[in-house]
Amino acid sequence: FSRFPRSADERQEEFFRNDITCNFPVRRGPCLFNMRGVAVLCCAAALAEVAQAQERLEFSGLESPCDEAAGTQADDMAAMEATNDDITDQIADLQTRVDNELITYGDTTNTCLSTYCAVGGGQNNQVDEDSDFSFIRGGKANWCYESSPYSTILGGQSNIATGDYCSLGGGIKNKCYSNYAAIGGGYMNMANARFSMVPGGSKNTAKGRYSLASGFAAVADADYAATFNLLDDSTGCVNEVDNSVMVCTEMFILNGVDVISSFDSRRMLKEDGTDCAKEDESEAAEKRLDTLETIVSLLSVLSN
Repeated sequence: FSRFPRSADERQEEFFRNDITCNFPVRRGPCLFNMRGVAVLCCAAALAEVAQAQERLEFSGLESPCDEAAGTQADDMAAMEATNDDITDQIADLQTRVDNELITYGDTTNTCLSTYCAVGGGQNNQVDEDSDFSFIRGGKANWCYESSPYSTILGGQSNIATGDYCSLGGGIKNKCYSNYAAIGGGYMNMANARFSMVPGGSKNTAKGRYSLASGFAAVADADYAATFNLLDDSTGCVNEVDNSVMVCTEMFILNGVDVISSFDSRRMLKEDGTDCAKEDESEAAEKRLDTLETIVSLLSVLSN
């Protein structure tokens, strides 16, 4: 048995020794037992001195190694939890930006319902479902209709793309209905066949494959055909011949010469006979005819 009463220094030394090995004394009844189960004679005075020594130790601010290690571990766990919370917040913020800001800019009425689609700005623009990778840059009320992937509308108002890989540059009320078709701009133009194109103008329609229509109310209703209507006529310029070019105009000037008038003059000479050749006007017509023949020859060379 340990001798009692012991001095305060001996009791404090035993307290530190037990505390370092985490073998704290426990009290059972009127006696004090250490962790090895060795009974020590105790009394009220000794217990009071031990309690006073512990109070002095705690009041002094000293910590035992076990308490210090536990505190460090608790601080590390708290720091890790704070870091995890911060990372979670950053991921949630990034997801919000992907779902909202990075897909639809501009007015809140813009809608993007497909995978990897984007609306860059404007108002009331919409990319429907199954129109993956489609893009509307801006404008108002433009629409990539459902099942029109890889389509592009750069701007304008009320333009519609319904075909795959459609391209519309701008304008108003233009409609790209077929795959790989394109409309540059203008008003109420329509590309209604694969690989067809309307560069601009108003109310033009490209209906044939690889066709082109431009001007006003020009219609290319044949494959590999082009129609240019330069007249104020919304019904008469329709090309229905494959591999052809139709130009509807009143004058066709080439190098200062009206080619259409030259053809008319040549026809007049054939109808009037030799009497007209003696007149001054017929001489001028002959000169135009010579010019026309030269132009035709040049065109033939260029075409070959």
